[in-house]
Amino acid sequence: HVVNAAGLWARRVGRMAGVEHPVVPFAHHYMVTDEIPAIAARPGLMPAVTDDQLADQYRRAVAEWPWIGAVERAHRLPPMLLFALGSRETNLRNVTGDGGHGHGIWQRDDRSWTIPRSVAWYLEHPRQQAEDAAALLVSLRSQLHDPGWGLAVAAYNAGAAAVRGALRAD
Repeated sequence: HVVNAAGLWARRVGRMAGVEHPVVPFAHHYMVTDEIPAIAARPGLMPAVTDDQLADQYRRAVAEWPWIGAVERAHRLPPMLLFALGSRETNLRNVTGDGGHGHGIWQRDDRSWTIPRSVAWYLEHPRQQAEDAAALLVSLRSQLHDPGWGLAVAAYNAGAAAVRGALRAD
């Protein structure tokens, strides 16, 4: 067995070995020069997530929204994809975030997508949120001709055009 641990360059390194990895590289740059008082005043604002915390998120989500797996199956998503995406977006919390523009567990962005009825209604209907997130993933996978789900997941946040641009740049 071989492990490709090239991170941002995994796709390029994989090609050297004749392997096509469904990875879209996005570089994120962070520079910290000193303590930032606004962050220091809010412990946990930028936490690392442990395996135990992920397991707790999963147990809470299954108890509160037991139908997530059924939505995944209905849309032919891989098992656990909605759980993973919801964990990434909101730690599986039904909230408004992203500066007031992302709504629900999977953060449907009102700058890009219509929110059915009203934000209040949408937050009261997490199953609709799951259906919308699943439908968007399926649509992005089709638009990007993604044989797996990696490109669709990348495009869920970045948008299909950004993913296409990253692929062209690679």
